[in-house]
Amino acid sequence: MEIATALTNVSSPNLPQTIVQPGTYRESLISPEIAESLCNSYAQLAARGVSYIMATGLWGAGGPGPLPNCMPFDAPFPASCPFIHEVLPSVTAVGGTEWTTNDTAEAAWSPSGGGFSRIFPRPKYQDEVVPAYLSTIGATPSSPFNISGRGIPDLAAMNQATYIDQGVTRTDSSGTDNSATIFASMIALLTNERIAAGKPGLGFLNPLIYQNKGAFNDIPAAIGESSACQRVFFNGTTGWDPVTGFGSPSYTKLQEVCNKL
Repeated sequence: MEIATALTNVSSPNLPQTIVQPGTYRESLISPEIAESLCNSYAQLAARGVSYIMATGLWGAGGPGPLPNCMPFDAPFPASCPFIHEVLPSVTAVGGTEWTTNDTAEAAWSPSGGGFSRIFPRPKYQDEVVPAYLSTIGATPSSPFNISGRGIPDLAAMNQATYIDQGVTRTDSSGTDNSATIFASMIALLTNERIAAGKPGLGFLNPLIYQNKGAFNDIPAAIGESSACQRVFFNGTTGWDPVTGFGSPSYTKLQEVCNKL
């Protein structure tokens, strides 16, 4: 919370326009009061034009623990921050995908965090896509997750990152922290292009994302699911789903969208 508070006190000329935050908690470990206070800090930054991007963690649909038998499903926080009171914007949640030697196309990374918030209600920009997903799985109020909650993630990106360690190229780094960083890099580049053209930055990204799903590579049901406690809970599907959101971003397609803004 100190980081978010410190950033809200930074003057606008010195405030970064794209911020990525790794690290995730389970919502069950955060009191609703602290969660809302943190989300309000992120909302203040988003209202000042910051694109705040969050990783969804690597607990799949929420397990293992600390909840008995992994029930109910435990959403990742602060990736679950939505609009606050439908007035202030907040964060963009990024899950993970993978492409292994056994895959014929980009697939969902099964440990990628996702699901539905038990603290925050569904924001209006999800009012079409989330009910459409819930209808495909026959979700009801008795389901082990909050069918009225903010859906997570908004999109996904590759969970593996290549890096140099003492002159050796390594590819053993995996996680949604990498996914969020990859997407944040794309947004930073797009923001720089807009500023160079005399335009404002992109700010809160979710309305743009949900209005331009064609800028993302959908991950179909056949090649994606999230898991928890060694059980599959959420399947990927055509359109938005709580495994990969709208899928992985296409830089060129997002660039076309941003050029029209």
